[in-house]
Amino acid sequence: MAVDQSPQVLSPDMGAAPTFVAADGAGHKFKNTGNQILWVRNAHVSASRNVVLTPVQNSRPGTSQFPGVSLSPRTEAVPAASDKIIGPFPTCYNDSEGKIALTFSSAADLTIAVIQINSL
Repeated sequence: MAVDQSPQVLSPDMGAAPTFVAADGAGHKFKNTGNQILWVRNAHVSASRNVVLTPVQNSRPGTSQFPGVSLSPRTEAVPAASDKIIGPFPTCYNDSEGKIALTFSSAADLTIAVIQINSL
């Protein structure tokens, strides 16, 4: 079962010093209001890792003015010995609880922080 993670709120006092947690092989879930970002840190010296987000709403029906859209899972590669910031995220990734589920190609050597961005 995915680990439920609460977004950290950035404030002027905190700056950009979030707390990272080890990525779990079962994945993570977090509340998404459109103001969250995912900061992924890959400590492996030679292997990249993938973060996969699967949209819950996998399509938007077409109308007379706009064609339909099919959404595929979003895969973000995090290079070896690098950080990557992903997001903010559209609500098509939200489940019925308003949360995004994410998985990893491998959770080894990954740490993550979910950050809520507010107006500062």
